[in-house]
Amino acid sequence: MKTKIILTAILFVILAGMVERTEARSGNAHFSYFYENLRGHGRWIVLDDDFIVWQPYRMRAGWAPYYSGSWVWTDYGWYWDTDEPFGYIVYHYGRWHYDDYYGWIWVPDYEWAPAWVDWRYNDDYIGWAPLPPYAQFRRGSGIYFTINFQINYVHWHFVKYRDFHGPYFERNYVPSHYKYRVYNNTRREEGGLYYDNGVRNRGIDRSIVERRSGKTLRQRDLQFGNNDERKPGAIERINVRRADFENARTIDVREMKLETGKTRSSLKIQNIEIGEKRSRLNEERERKPEIKERNKDVNTNENNERQRVERQTPVTDRTDDRTTPIQLERKQAEERKTELNRNSGSREMNKSESVNRTSERQKTEAPAVNEKSRERNREVAPLRESKASRENESVRTRENTRTNKSGESERTGTRTKERERR
Repeated sequence: MKTKIILTAILFVILAGMVERTEARSGNAHFSYFYENLRGHGRWIVLDDDFIVWQPYRMRAGWAPYYSGSWVWTDYGWYWDTDEPFGYIVYHYGRWHYDDYYGWIWVPDYEWAPAWVDWRYNDDYIGWAPLPPYAQFRRGSGIYFTINFQINYVHWHFVKYRDFHGPYFERNYVPSHYKYRVYNNTRREEGGLYYDNGVRNRGIDRSIVERRSGKTLRQRDLQFGNNDERKPGAIERINVRRADFENARTIDVREMKLETGKTRSSLKIQNIEIGEKRSRLNEERERKPEIKERNKDVNTNENNERQRVERQTPVTDRTDDRTTPIQLERKQAEERKTELNRNSGSREMNKSESVNRTSERQKTEAPAVNEKSRERNREVAPLRESKASRENESVRTRENTRTNKSGESERTGTRTKERERR
């Protein structure tokens, strides 16, 4: 019995911790509305660090966000109209991320827009892609990225201008093997999303689409809520279903069917500013007036203290303090220039002195070298003479030898002839 009680208490503590972490990561109580309206169309997954995402069921091959539907020009700009039952939430709230293991997953966020997409275009093609969770919207500046991020070209949808108005894009999309070429030949449209009493999706300028497609666009206004106040001859409206956060009930985490992720995702959760991080940013913005007032008081006290010290400082000591920064900078520059000239002059002087010393040394050393060469020649001359005399003597000796031999041979020949005559 005690063991069961202990196990129950441990389970309760774990679930309570999950409640706290889930509410923190999902941002606020509005998460319950997303959970209740999307659980029948997909699964909720708890990734690493208790980060909750949603993934649709039955994703066919080639499916991607903002793939099945059409663009409609409205008073809020380009509005993505789709028949997918979950589209009124996941295409107008939150961001999309493609994970190599999980595939497409949706990250909740709580600000509505006609579509959270990025745009590219050229003279022939127009394209769009779902914005990642790192793309944040700031009123006054539009979209900015929390990290250095570029949407992969495979996640872009490109069509020709003449097919941009059609409700059936599947057969008109640029094939996957051709996307890379189209992507490289298009440019990104900056400032597609802006705020004007709500987020607006300007995207590609309407006049460009009309001129290049050869078709005139009919504007349709968005009607939020179930009250249709259209009158005969009025502009046709689109009834838009928005998330009803005010009447949403808070669901306890113990009632939620959350799947635990089997592996770590490629999401950089620390760079996603939704939920808890977004609320912290709002708190900082609310505290800015208080911080400014505190800084103002500190600056005032510092100025008063500086003035009191200056009044107590003698006039002779304050003379240099009144020097303007420009005058001080000029003075320092002149001092540096003088120092450089002095150093360069000393270097030139040292160089000339060294040259003079070298020339004098060469002059003094030259006679000594000449005298040494003369002595060496005098020592070598007798040796050369003795060598020449020896050579001459040897030559004379060889000649005498040859002469003696020839004379001896002649005398020998004469004696032989005399003996024969006898």
